[in-house]
Amino acid sequence: MKAAKGEYILFLDSDDKLYELAVEVLYDQAKSMDLDELFFGAIPFCDSCSSENDYNKYVNYYKRKSDYSGVWKGTALFSSFVENDDFKPSACLQLLKRNFLEKNNITFLEGILHEDNLFTMQCLLKAEKAGFINLDLYCRRIHDNSIMTQRKGMRNVYGYFISIIEMLKTIKLSGLKQDDNNTLDYLQEISRNEMEDWLKRLSIQEQILFYFLIRRPMENREGSKCKHFKVIDIVKDKLFR
Repeated sequence: MKAAKGEYILFLDSDDKLYELAVEVLYDQAKSMDLDELFFGAIPFCDSCSSENDYNKYVNYYKRKSDYSGVWKGTALFSSFVENDDFKPSACLQLLKRNFLEKNNITFLEGILHEDNLFTMQCLLKAEKAGFINLDLYCRRIHDNSIMTQRKGMRNVYGYFISIIEMLKTIKLSGLKQDDNNTLDYLQEISRNEMEDWLKRLSIQEQILFYFLIRRPMENREGSKCKHFKVIDIVKDKLFR
């Protein structure tokens, strides 16, 4: 990416393939719609019989179920992908405008697995114009002992964990945050019993998000006070005991 001089950037893993006209088709589509980011599809292929079971897992993995024609704001396309279970974060399935990446200082976080998840989310949060072309232009090779097919371990967990932390940072820096004034006002109107009952019903994932996205930002606001901060700390005590 640092060495790139062209108008667009396209990624190709060393053991995969592109259809012969893939670059021409993608370039024409992105250029005609002036897109920062263009998504497209892929099909898997198997190069060994021992990988047949793994192949079956991915035969429909890259298929998107909904229609994403037209030009989208990146955040809107991201939301639709997630809502429709169509978020496929492979960097190899995106054509990206080079000056868009440079202007927003978007690159890959080195040293972790699943860095594509963070990269794709950051691109979509920043893209003014994003799109999807419903063509399978990428050929993903499925074989033994690849990152995709090998047994998952703590490196995989750590990669997702770091990606989530960095995603939360990106959301905060992007200004995509809750209105703290409204949040504070609403919390003041809720009874202690209602607050305690509601907090107990949250899953551990929801408790983590609630604490970091609501309690912490409000706590850090100069002069902010909430009668329920001690109640909300039920969450903190459970998370950090």
